[in-house]
Formats: sequence, C-alpha cells, structure tokens
Amino acid sequence: MWDVITDEYIKRVLKDRQGLLAAIHDRLLELYQEMDNSDEAIKSATFGSAHENIGGGRSSDKKDLTDIMLRHFQLLRAQSMEIRVEMNRLVEEQETINRIWCCYSALNIDDKRILSDLYVKDLPYKEVECNAKKRGVSSTTLERRRKNGLQELKKLYNSSLSNVDIVSRTQYKAAEAKKKSRAVPKSNYRQMSLDMLLDPEGGSSSDLDMLKKQEK
Repeated sequence: MWDVITDEYIKRVLKDRQGLLAAIHDRLLELYQEMDNSDEAIKSATFGSAHENIGGGRSSDKKDLTDIMLRHFQLLRAQSMEIRVEMNRLVEEQETINRIWCCYSALNIDDKRILSDLYVKDLPYKEVECNAKKRGVSSTTLERRRKNGLQELKKLYNSSLSNVDIVSRTQYKAAEAKKKSRAVPKSNYRQMSLDMLLDPEGGSSSDLDMLKKQEK
C-alpha cells in the first residue's frame, strides 16, 4: 500500500475504481506468464552452460561461448527481477485502491454524498451545486464538505485501523443510526399532557390545540 496519496489520485479512484482494478488484474496475468517464460529460459540457460563446460573443443571458442551464455543468463535474471518489481508495484496499487474505497465508504453521509455525486457518479459541478441548493445546502457548504470529505478520507487512510476495522466501525455506526431512527419519543407528549391536565390554563393555545388533535 502506498504511504502517500494525493487528492487527485483519490478522485481518480472514485471515478474509475473498477477500471483501474481490471487493468491491474490483466497486467498481472501478463506478468505471471512472462515470469514463467523467464524462469524457464533461466533454467535452460543454466543447463546449457553446465553442458557446455563438460564438452570438448578449443578453449578460446569455449570461453567466447561461455561469455555469451553468461551475459544472456544475466540478462534473463535482470528481466526476471524487473517483472517481480512491477508485480509488487501493481499489488501495492491494488491495495491502495481498495483502502481508498474502504475509507470512502466510512465517511459521514453528508461528505460521502458530495464525493459520490462529484466523483463516483462524475456529475458536473454545476449540477451537483444546483441539487445541493434544492436540499438547502449552500455553495460554500458544498465546497466545505467536499474538502472535508477528502481530508477525512486521507486521515482514515493514514490511520492504524485495518480495512476490516474501518468496515466494522462503519457497520456499527449504521446499526446505531438505524436503532435511533426506529425509536419513538413519547416522553414529551406524556409530560405535556400531564402538565396541561394539572394546569389546563397554563398551557399555550398551540399546546391545547395539539393535545386535542392527538386525542382525536
């Protein structure tokens, strides 16, 4: 996983996560095949070098051929190392993409909605701004939430929490929010009714009207 991520790379991941992961997957398959071919070539070169040392012939010719085979062997080893380095780089990027998406999923609903509209859905800024105003969200608040969302995402990314911890915490928050939404506050109604029964004239006309409506 990368140590540092930029806002631009976060936006790129949010816009095209599946495309980036698919490209990495395809390239890794190619590299696995190249690595197999490279390993086979190294085995062949090693066997050929050992066989050549056993054979006869002029020493000068053997030396020239041995030098060529040695250079070829070194080239194959270098290619094999390059393949492994690229594979490691791709796996790190894959881990980074998954981490970014995990952190995005854990954002609060307001910040996440802004980032979703702007980058995941890739809607024009003006359209997102217009939709936000319909919900009573000003342009200033929209921009603040956008910046805050990116900042909070990076904080989560750089935290010591594992992806599993982040997902678990998100699920816990969602469950708690669901419980709260199901709770029906009855204490206010009961207290108001009791106060009005003890002192009917003490309540406001709006309170009395409300009680009458509730009794109906």
